[in-house]
Amino acid sequence: MKKVWVLIVLLLIISPLYLFADNIPTKGFKLGLNIANVYGELDSTESTTGLAVGAFFRKPLSNNFSIQPEVYYSQKGYITPSDSLSSEARYSLNYLEVPLLFIYTIPKTNFGLFAGPYKCFSERINNVKYLGN
Repeated sequence: MKKVWVLIVLLLIISPLYLFADNIPTKGFKLGLNIANVYGELDSTESTTGLAVGAFFRKPLSNNFSIQPEVYYSQKGYITPSDSLSSEARYSLNYLEVPLLFIYTIPKTNFGLFAGPYKCFSERINNVKYLGN
């Protein structure tokens, strides 16, 4: 958890430095919906919905290239049948996701190609709620 806070503080310190560059960056917030599920060893699972909220800073490096660091809080999870016939268990997984995107904008269009690494920090995993009778 300490690493997460250090990363957030670093992003907050570094991001205003873009304001002093020749090209003023684009910044904003994103809000979305996650529909998550798991596959593999479990017999049957159902998807859950969760919130995705975050912020980004986009800094042009040239006419066609940009860099865009982002920070997101993301809720994911799944529902699985319990041992009992009348109940199920809901697993909630909360993450702090930090992507660093490199963007190539195709000339004379508004289309871009995004690529880059990201780091994901697990906030809480063992949040299990049993539903049903």
